[in-house]
Amino acid sequence: TYGYFVLEAQSCGCPVITTNIRALPEINNNECGWIIDVPKDDLGNGILKTERDRAFFCNILEQGLEKVLTDIINKPYQISDKGKKALQRIKLLHDPIRHAEQLIAIYQEALE
Repeated sequence: TYGYFVLEAQSCGCPVITTNIRALPEINNNECGWIIDVPKDDLGNGILKTERDRAFFCNILEQGLEKVLTDIINKPYQISDKGKKALQRIKLLHDPIRHAEQLIAIYQEALE
């Protein structure tokens, strides 16, 4: 649920289109990909309780996808630009070796 699929795509230099729900804004942004702002609650979950909520959510999502895809078609160069930024962001913020070192440090400190 954290969005590992987004991290995997970005680690290959592939920019992604996501919504702004749950952990996705922590991983993706409009510099290294595309974000579609959808209605969400205070916990960051999509507002989907009623049929009306779901219809509204779907409409916003469809409009957002159409806007992003039109933007990509009109400016295809941004795919490689955002892909490079996605890979840089992975190296800076989500490097598995750095995370492992941080976890080891946390465990070492707890054991001391």
